[in-house]
Order: sequence, then C-alpha cells, then structure tokens
Amino acid sequence: MKMFVITIFVITLAAFQIFSPERASMFALIAIICSFVIDRGMPICMFVCVDMMNIEVQDSIQAALLLLVGLVAISILVQESNKVPQYKKLIPSLFFFSLISFFSFIAGYHSTIMYFIRSLYVFIIAFAIGFHFCGKNIKILSFTFLSSGLAVMGIVMYQLLAGTMQMEFDAETGRLTYGEQVRTLSNALAFPIYYSFIEYMQAIEKKEVFKRSYWLVFVLLGTTLLLFTMSRGVIVAVGITLVYVFLSRIKNVRKSTLLLTTLFAALIIYYISTLELNTEYMFNRVESLTGRDEIWGYYLGRVFNGGPLSFLFGFGPGDIKRLSVGTSFADAYEHSLFVGFFVSFGIIGFAYLLWVLFKVGRPLWRSKSKYDFGMFLMTILLFVPFGAALKPLFYYLIGLCLALSMSDLVKPKTERNEKQISW
Repeated sequence: MKMFVITIFVITLAAFQIFSPERASMFALIAIICSFVIDRGMPICMFVCVDMMNIEVQDSIQAALLLLVGLVAISILVQESNKVPQYKKLIPSLFFFSLISFFSFIAGYHSTIMYFIRSLYVFIIAFAIGFHFCGKNIKILSFTFLSSGLAVMGIVMYQLLAGTMQMEFDAETGRLTYGEQVRTLSNALAFPIYYSFIEYMQAIEKKEVFKRSYWLVFVLLGTTLLLFTMSRGVIVAVGITLVYVFLSRIKNVRKSTLLLTTLFAALIIYYISTLELNTEYMFNRVESLTGRDEIWGYYLGRVFNGGPLSFLFGFGPGDIKRLSVGTSFADAYEHSLFVGFFVSFGIIGFAYLLWVLFKVGRPLWRSKSKYDFGMFLMTILLFVPFGAALKPLFYYLIGLCLALSMSDLVKPKTERNEKQISW
C-alpha cells in the first residue's frame, strides 16, 4: 500500500514537473498533508521525493512543508529513540549542534533566521529517517529513493528527446555542455544506478537470468543519462563506488589491497570522465577542478584569517555567496558541502559533522555486507566536490545510511549473525 502510494505520487509529481512545473509544489503540499492518514513516515518520504526531483518550491509553501515535516520528525525522534540504546547518545548531540548553530548564527554576519532553522531541520530529518526506517521499514525508504531516481531518469530522457535542455558546444575544450537544470539532477541519478547495480550483482550470485537482465538495463540506462549530464564529479563518485563494491565481492581480498585498487580505478575513471583529448588542458590545476581549488582556498582563507570567533563558529548558516562579493567569482558558491560546512559552522561544527559520519559509517564498515558501506562511501564522494552546507539530499542519504547501520541492531540476536543486504 505504501509503495503504491509513493509510486502514484512520484509519477504525478514528475508529470507536473514536465508539463506544469508551477503547480508541482502545491500538489506536493496537498499530497504530504493527506499522507498523514497513511503513516507518519509518509510525509518524510514524499518530501524526500520533492528534493530529489529538484522541484522548485515557493517560499511560502516551503515554510509550510518545513513546519509539517519538521514536527513529524521531532515526534519520531521522541517516540522511537529507545529502539536502539547504542544510538541514544545521538539525540543529545542534536541539542549540542543546536547550540553550535545558534552561536554560528549570532557570530555570522551573513546568516538569517530561516537558514538557522533549516540547519537544524536537515539534521533532525536525517536522524528521524534513521530511527523510523531502520529494520523492515528500510525497504520503503529505499523504494522512495529508487522511484525518485527513476523519475529523474524519465525527466532527463524527456528533456533529451524533446530538446528542451540548453546545449552548447565549447570550442576550447571540444565538449558539449548542458544547462544547469539537467546538471543539478545528476546527484539524484546516483542512487538508482547504485541500487540497480547491487540488484544486478545479487541476481548474478543467485543465477537469476531474468532479474539480471532486468537490472542491467537500469544500470546501463542510468549510466548513459549520467554521462549526458556531463557531471564529472558524480561520474567519478559512482564509478569509484561501483568498483569498490565489485572488488569487495571477491574472496580473500585484503582491505588495503581493496582501497589501493579502488584508488587506481578512481584515477582511470577521472581520466575517462574528462572526455578530453587535450592532455595539457585536462591536467591543468585550475581547469581540471573547474576553478574549485581557487574557490576553496578563498573561503577557507576567510575562516582562518577572520579571527578566533570565525574559526570556532564560522560565518553562520546562510548564503555563502555574500562572502565572495568583490572577487572574480562573485556568483560562485562553495562547490563542496564539507568546505561550506566548515565555513558556516567553524571547526567545532565541522568536528561535529565528522563525529556523526564516524558514528554512522563505522557499523557499516564492520558489517559483512559491503553494499551498505558502499552506499555511505558514495554519499561522501558525491558531496566532496558538490553541494552547499545545507544541501538536503546529503542529509537524507546520511539518514538512509544511518537506517542501514541501525537495521542490524534492531533485529533479534538470532538474525544478527547473518546480515544480508538491507535494501
């Protein structure tokens, strides 16, 4: 029933996005309100779909959605935080981050109350996803990400066939570049490609010919569309993760060998993803990172040279573009979620983020299923060269990883010894 509702919601939302995008946000708001009748986790699933599909939401509707989904998330944390004793300490840590965010908000001259609320919201949602969708509910959450990603594939295919996307030829590099609307959808393609690859690998292990062919089609389709988006960072992140997962299935492979082989594969994938024949251009320090090294250096320099208060608490959650006024890249943003987080919340906030990622990633690394850790690895790699400090999709994916890490803990002891993939 829940998966059927999500399917209908995603298909309808995709239709609005293609044919009447100005009405998509209003439909999403009405659907999310109605979904309270089915289950309290449904509003979160639907809001994840809205963000993954890059739906443009008006400010008033966005505020209403934040209020509704935020209240649902808080109720989930209050009622379900006792499921796993090992994760009780994560709840007080939210209060600690609230203090960090508040001090950053007070110290930062480019912060606003809306960004302060949103900084708390993304963490609360991530934790609520982890607590509510662990165990058997992980299938519903995974289906939400998968259906949203497949809808993104459909939107990209429609734009390709209809010719509605912007296409330009760069004579200097010899590359075809597409409009930002398509490029921003590239992150959403990562999950369905990864999920389809996992199902494909499992079908091979179980010798299921039909399922193997079925999921291989989705792997090839998603990969093709991802190449069309020309998003080099996402291509590299997905490629590294798939290589890691594939190699991890080989018996008697040491972790050190696995990591070194994955690193070597990453260099090859990066070389191929540039799609350049001009070697001098490809290995140019600035151009190969599309100017990110200069941008990162500028923003980090502002933190280190801004005094003790800026170093400890950053410049506050907000529009980081205001810090670049008067520079040659005044219209740029941080181009890295981790750099943006450090600039916004300082060294204390950045240390908190690393602690949360450690608490989420360690159980996945120790798990017998390398598929779960692969999901965590891909999430980190996706947002090293992309995203702003409060990019919702990153925290939703971290919530998924948290649910994966908790799924083994909420099972009875008799089921914990043979952990299978938690999709």
